Amino acid sequence: MREVEIDWNQVVELMATEGLNPNIKEAGSGITSLHRAASAGQAEVLLWCIRTKAEVDGRTQLGRSALHYACECSRPRCVRLLLEHQADANLRTLSYLTPLHLACQANSTEVVSALLQDPKQVVDVDAEDTKRRSAEALSTNQQIHRLVRKYRAQLDERRKAQLVEQCLQRLFSFFDVNQDGMIHPEEWADSMTLLAEFFENHSDQSISMMFEEIDKDESGFIDWQEFKASYAELLQVINVPFRELMDTLSDVDRAILKEKLRLEREEDEASKALQAQEQEVAEFGEEEPEDSPTKRKDAPAVTVSAAGKAAVAMKRFRAPVVSPKAKAMSLRRVALRRHSDHQVAETAEEALALFAASQETAPLPVPTESLHSLQSNPNEADDGKENVLPTGPDLGSTSLSALENVDAEYRTALSDSPVVDEVCSMQAQERQDAYDAWHAERDPALKVFSKMFGEEWTEGIPWMGANDTNEYEAQFDLSGSHSDQVELLVTTLGFGYVQINGQEVSQDILSYAGWTRTDRRVLYRSYEVTKLLNGTAGGNLFVALGCGYRCDPKGRFPSYKDPAEGSQDTIPKVFRLQMRINGRLAFHTGTPGAWRRRQGPVTEDSVYDGEVYNPRAVGPWMPSESLPLNHGPPGAMVAASFPGVQVTRVDHPMSITAPAPGVHVVDFGSNVAGVCQISVPQAATVTLKHGEVLQHAVMPLKKIDPSRVYFDNLRSAAANDTLILDGPIQNWRPRFTYHGFRYVEVYGFPGQLTAEFIQRLVINTALPDRVNVTLSDEVLQAIHMGSKGVQRSNLMQVPTDCPQRDERLGWMGDASLSAASLLAHWDYNNMVSAFLDSMVDEMGADGSLPDVVPFQRFGGRPADLSWSAAFLENLWQLWQKDGDLKPAQKHWDSVKAHVNSLLATYTAAGNVTKLPQSYGDWCPPPRTLGGQGTETPPAGFTSAVSMLRSVQQAADLGTALGGAAAKDAEPMITWHKNMLGAFHEGYYNPVNKTYANGVMATYVLPLAIGAVPATELQAVSQGLLKYIADHGNTWTGGIITVRFLFDVLHDIGAAATALSMLQKKDYPSYGYMYFNEYERANESMWEEPDAPYRGPGMNSRAHHMFSSVGHYLTARVAGISVSRGHHVEMVVGQLSHVNASVATDFGAVQFSWSRKPSLTVEVTVPVGILAYLFVPVADGTMSLRSCDGQPFGEGLHSVVAGSGKYRRFNVPSGAHTLAVQHEAVSGEFIV
Repeated sequence: MREVEIDWNQVVELMATEGLNPNIKEAGSGITSLHRAASAGQAEVLLWCIRTKAEVDGRTQLGRSALHYACECSRPRCVRLLLEHQADANLRTLSYLTPLHLACQANSTEVVSALLQDPKQVVDVDAEDTKRRSAEALSTNQQIHRLVRKYRAQLDERRKAQLVEQCLQRLFSFFDVNQDGMIHPEEWADSMTLLAEFFENHSDQSISMMFEEIDKDESGFIDWQEFKASYAELLQVINVPFRELMDTLSDVDRAILKEKLRLEREEDEASKALQAQEQEVAEFGEEEPEDSPTKRKDAPAVTVSAAGKAAVAMKRFRAPVVSPKAKAMSLRRVALRRHSDHQVAETAEEALALFAASQETAPLPVPTESLHSLQSNPNEADDGKENVLPTGPDLGSTSLSALENVDAEYRTALSDSPVVDEVCSMQAQERQDAYDAWHAERDPALKVFSKMFGEEWTEGIPWMGANDTNEYEAQFDLSGSHSDQVELLVTTLGFGYVQINGQEVSQDILSYAGWTRTDRRVLYRSYEVTKLLNGTAGGNLFVALGCGYRCDPKGRFPSYKDPAEGSQDTIPKVFRLQMRINGRLAFHTGTPGAWRRRQGPVTEDSVYDGEVYNPRAVGPWMPSESLPLNHGPPGAMVAASFPGVQVTRVDHPMSITAPAPGVHVVDFGSNVAGVCQISVPQAATVTLKHGEVLQHAVMPLKKIDPSRVYFDNLRSAAANDTLILDGPIQNWRPRFTYHGFRYVEVYGFPGQLTAEFIQRLVINTALPDRVNVTLSDEVLQAIHMGSKGVQRSNLMQVPTDCPQRDERLGWMGDASLSAASLLAHWDYNNMVSAFLDSMVDEMGADGSLPDVVPFQRFGGRPADLSWSAAFLENLWQLWQKDGDLKPAQKHWDSVKAHVNSLLATYTAAGNVTKLPQSYGDWCPPPRTLGGQGTETPPAGFTSAVSMLRSVQQAADLGTALGGAAAKDAEPMITWHKNMLGAFHEGYYNPVNKTYANGVMATYVLPLAIGAVPATELQAVSQGLLKYIADHGNTWTGGIITVRFLFDVLHDIGAAATALSMLQKKDYPSYGYMYFNEYERANESMWEEPDAPYRGPGMNSRAHHMFSSVGHYLTARVAGISVSRGHHVEMVVGQLSHVNASVATDFGAVQFSWSRKPSLTVEVTVPVGILAYLFVPVADGTMSLRSCDGQPFGEGLHSVVAGSGKYRRFNVPSGAHTLAVQHEAVSGEFIV
């Protein structure tokens, strides 16, 4: 809506005036006062309009309602007001945009929530616009994505049926023109003519027969019940799948609306034409004959009925039913106004002749609404009779030039309007044929793309690449305009980036394709690039490629463990792209003669070894041809559903030293993943080598220099970036690698290296934070920051193990153990869902999984059972944390195949105590620093635990899915129960009350999986506590034990023990990583508990396998946790003060407490969250100090939760502060 200056105070004063009509429409746009008020957020004016009988669902000429404008402009109060007065939440504009589309595009969580929470109607969240975009696809807000996903999951058959009925009610209201609740014969006839394109053998007789058939009671009209009962016969398309049905009903809806709006518009145009003609007659002294249609007193008006009869004859209504005389004079007036030198008629008759001749000229390549309005059928008069027009002179190219001028003026008028995109979408249908013909002349390969967005990439879009070059360029001209929308769809393998007219198409770096098994699946990304183009929607397209995971100078990539047929995929650096203008394919990697290639300045690149940049190596451009259509990675092209890798932070040096001539050591203060950005003031050869720690006294090195960086734990990864420069360079950074580092040694920098020349760019998959926690204890806070930080460094489109050495692989064991904490810390849902897709891609025919996904370089198949557990663990955690069962439903067949694989493994072993094991309880802390770990359970013990947990999770998911999946789950439940009994019988020693060999793992893991019978629970729990006390109040188990240790202690009532273990600083402990004397971790976690003392073999300082503790710290120590997406528990814990917040689909929940001097609790709960607050009884009676929201009502309960007695409060939405009134323990809650 074009902005208009309105004095709303004056409008409010005028509302008292009687006789005002809120339904008066602005000429040309159809906008009413209701639309203006909704757009401006004027709820008082909006309510007045509604009360004075405004049409709540009145539509503009774009098909927009007031609800559309309120959603687009993020006016939640107006949205709620309109919904309360039965505004239709599923109305579509002429470009098929629903209110939800516009709310999502505005990224307004509050408006989206209001729409989806309306109890009176069901919202069609999967409706697509003319560009095949759902509402969810228009939003970049992850909270909105989760809201829509949750709503979609709740659309059962009953609600779908309700949605169909809503569509039919809307259709009924179109037929019921006078809104009396009945469709009369004349209303039926008029409206049915507008649906001619949906029916075969359409005639006056068929219309009448259909009316009589539907009018069952022969009352002479059709009521709602009759209409509803007969909708299948009425539409003749109803027996189709639900989504197709909804789309068809929307097509019918749009056809009727479009024709009615057109008829309104043409009546207005005809009226204006008559007025203008009278003015011109006076101006030029010409009089039309008395018997001309425009002068006859009996000339019929253009009505819906008349237009409807004409529409039956035309069937598809390509020509508007409006006087060609009026159109011709309109053309004449435009020409005069533009001072055009083309032939101009001085009378209406001459104008008609010129207009008739103009119809014989060739169509413009890109026709627009203004041009179509001049291309009416010249033989169709406004009285429905045929007029034979004289043949006029040929206007030729001069006429086309004039029409182009008209079109330019039309576009200029729209250029600064926010509805330009929607107007262009309205024209898409008319422009489609012209686009196809125009592009076909330029590029015959484009003929295969006859469909809109959504076409399979493999159908005509080739890959491009070569072994001797790494840069590509094309000049393109889409012959569009500034009002068109241009979209780039691209994938690069391995790493790569794209620029248009010298600007990056996105902030995404490294790769648009992520890391998948490319013979099964290749990810692509789409970017809206209109703003990067020049005036003709064209310019320069530049692509640069690197190896990524597809090649390596030392042959480390690719190294698939299950090699596939690769004879057609022999070029590692390849890309595939296409550009679409308004949804139509316009340019791609196979466009003939468009591309050239060269060797760029990057002469070497490796994800492990770094990058060599040498501008002198740039080669000449040469023509580039695409690969044959059957060459290149054969995997299916799948749109990436999660954010790309981006620069998420810029760090400046903490210190820079010069330990030797020509050497600088830069310390950035924390160990994270990223690259350096450096400026070099003059010609030089500069090398940067990255490492995690400085050398120190206890490292197993022959020679130690504490001023230099330690590189041995990089193993074969060189981690070098080198610049070979003939002159200065500003802000250079490598594009085809990344490193894990805190320190960098810089060699050959000319002069003194200072902080102004070098920065660190922190890079990772750009997932939004989900939780933020501040803990009063410095050790716990360091562990929390380390857990989140090390995960951030390994979010590299798959969850890798570590960022510094020659692995950086998707190890499944790490992904399993960190699943709960990753989902707690980050908006990880879409990324892990994509990783689950990759797991299924790697699943063998027998249902087995490998240790690493994608299955490269290391690991085996079948995986260690604790590593393959990642598949079901992540599916289960998605359900538990966010109530998201879609991935489980999508992969249910794979779940069954994997459970069958587990059963085959179990059967082959013959006993639950004989299961195979590759790694087991990995990396337990040695008793002595630098020694060997000895506290391990017997081989196969962790395999049995993981198998039991996986089968239980599969059964839980099947039961939750219901239907056939629940039936599938029944034998899993039986097997799990039997196997659990066998586990207890095979491992438990009833004499000493221990499992297996009695190490920490054999206490913790049986308790974690519920294998301990109730009769033995106390004995085993006490045994665990005694074991901890006997071993220095610390942990001795490996990564699997530690994953469950603290939760088990909490659940058996020993939360104080768990907390004291986590607060330790001496070895072995988490605190030792952050408070030892040799190398203090920061934003990271070690792979080995005694990392400073160990050699380089397996000793990353940024490995996330111990980061599983992060979930315990947020949920149990900070006391804030989310389940099923909207259930939040807040538990006041043992610390003196805590401040925590967690993001939900409904907004942020904030929770803090302080015991200085007595307990005060502050909570903020958004609408839509079911929140519970637990306060220890020992803290005293709580009183409500302040309340900004709904008042506390009933909800006080005394419960036993974990380690003591709590009072539980049901917390309503709003901001609340509670404080201890007095120290006496009481069961009374005082408000």
